[in-house]
Amino acid sequence: MSFWIDIEDASGNRYGDGPILTAKYWESSDCLDRAGRFRFEMPLADPRAALVQEKRRARCWTVVNGIVTEAGSGVIDVVDIQVSPQGKITLVVEGDSLARELTYRHVGGLAIDDGVGGVTTDGPQLIMALAPSGWSLDTVTGHDETIKEVLHTFHGESVLAALVRLASLSGEHFRLGSGRKVVWMQNDQADCTVRAIQGGDAVSLEDNHDVCLIADFKESQDTYDGLVGRLYAGGVGNGDTLVDLNGAVLPAAYAALGYTLGTDSKGSYLEHTDTWTAYE
Repeated sequence: MSFWIDIEDASGNRYGDGPILTAKYWESSDCLDRAGRFRFEMPLADPRAALVQEKRRARCWTVVNGIVTEAGSGVIDVVDIQVSPQGKITLVVEGDSLARELTYRHVGGLAIDDGVGGVTTDGPQLIMALAPSGWSLDTVTGHDETIKEVLHTFHGESVLAALVRLASLSGEHFRLGSGRKVVWMQNDQADCTVRAIQGGDAVSLEDNHDVCLIADFKESQDTYDGLVGRLYAGGVGNGDTLVDLNGAVLPAAYAALGYTLGTDSKGSYLEHTDTWTAYE
């Protein structure tokens, strides 16, 4: 499959007199709830190798079913010079997908609430309002709100980290869309149109873009991190007297989410009752 790579500035303007045509390969991955990665390799002797500089954008194009299609893009983070055993010198270029730009702005003390301290579904909109210029939510392919109502306050996280946290709180997902768009998927299971199959002749399937071969498969369960169902809080105080949750009042919005305050032999605690009961 033929492909070519444009090197661009942050606004999408292409550097040089044309694209890179000599790259040996292009690899890229788009991930749920985080930034993906890309990598390509090209001869150092190519006159357009000088265009490849850190923090510039690389964008790969190919033709699928007769249509020019973007194969991936990202921010150049690493440029390595590599010498093969045969003496060929190449550049190996890699970095994060364009979602890396969402780390360039932080959300400060953004509160995900309804304006009066209650839960809301407007989290994606509130976070993306603080994203770098040119970024937006893709409301044609995705959504602009969560299904689950959320109440949360951030403390200086980047826009990307805030989206990751919102996905964790809501149990929903997001991905990078076309260009500088974030697709908030809620619980949608989008069809990528590619069918994974086991077995078959790899050579005969090389030009079939509707299938991919399963090379290996593993199911893993990891409960190491666990969940927090009960929190005992203690702060500074006077001598042996420490500030804790004794006498604290639980806002109604948190009570509606299943939280309770209590006391046992170890002290006062904040508990999410369903979680504590399920994993005690």
